[in-house]
Amino acid sequence: MSSNQIVDIACGRDHSLILLADGQAVGWGGDPSLRAEPCGRNRQGVYVRIEQPFVRIAAGYGISLGLIELGRVHVWGTHRTGGLSRPLTPDRPQPIEMLKDITQLAASECFSLALDGQGQVYSWGLNGEGALGRPSATLDDGPDTIRTLHGIVSISAGRGHALALDDDGHLWAWGANAAGQLGNGELRDAYVPVQVAGAQRFATVDAGVSHSLAVDRNGEVWAWGSNNHGQLGQASIAFGVRPVRLKLPEPVTAVAAGMFFSLALSVSGRVYAWGCNSRGQLGLAHRHDVRTPTRVPDIDRVVRIAAGQAHVLAAAARSVWAWGDNSGRQLALDEEVATSPQLLFQAA
Repeated sequence: MSSNQIVDIACGRDHSLILLADGQAVGWGGDPSLRAEPCGRNRQGVYVRIEQPFVRIAAGYGISLGLIELGRVHVWGTHRTGGLSRPLTPDRPQPIEMLKDITQLAASECFSLALDGQGQVYSWGLNGEGALGRPSATLDDGPDTIRTLHGIVSISAGRGHALALDDDGHLWAWGANAAGQLGNGELRDAYVPVQVAGAQRFATVDAGVSHSLAVDRNGEVWAWGSNNHGQLGQASIAFGVRPVRLKLPEPVTAVAAGMFFSLALSVSGRVYAWGCNSRGQLGLAHRHDVRTPTRVPDIDRVVRIAAGQAHVLAAAARSVWAWGDNSGRQLALDEEVATSPQLLFQAA
């Protein structure tokens, strides 16, 4: 494997991260003071400095997380919750000492999640609307386990809610639920995990700002929560409190949910998008909302997708495309909006 091959990507609210096979993380956007170092033949990017190689990355709203080979978590950014009281630059990632044997990370605006090798989920940050999935004596709490969850294999953090998939394909949700984004048939917030309604078994999930997406074991996409811009792929409802199946032209392997828009990655490496398009985040060369899944043109052989608040990353083995909002220079372009995919990174 080439040292510049892409092994992971992540989108925050206004920044982008990629992880290379040699363990280096490179970022664009966010704090303007962190956009100064050339990134080889690619656009301006910032390398995250740490002695150990990263194996996974995650990006939230003003925060970035990196997982090293020993299963320990490092964090940087301007996040001020969960015991992180000062801004941290990529030159000074701070380890979270109590988190070890971690295999997966997820970050949001005010809280973060980590999954360990035993299927246990940790949460930390602000517990408004139950985002931590556990009772807490304080509004702002450090890392601790969500004791009602077991056998978890995948996690995802939305703005105020979170999702966790267990090894039987059952999906659990907690936190904010004003738009039905927990998928349990109700509109009440949940301070402990509740099971998402339905008999289907899921394979992968992603939480957006106020809606949720999942792929079942047959490669079909399900959506629930807010639908104010058609992000559920339905034209006739304002929101959905239970998962609704979408029709796509081919089976899907992954989904990504942003702020009022949705993405799906097919088995053939094509990307489909629908929902809000005010910042060109659907990649369709215009800025009109689209309420049915529509193929993003000009890119194929994609293996990973990620959605920020209003921008997107799509990665092939050695290339990363980006489109949508660029107000934080997360696309490394001069324009504030890109309505079609632009090459962000190309391996040497």
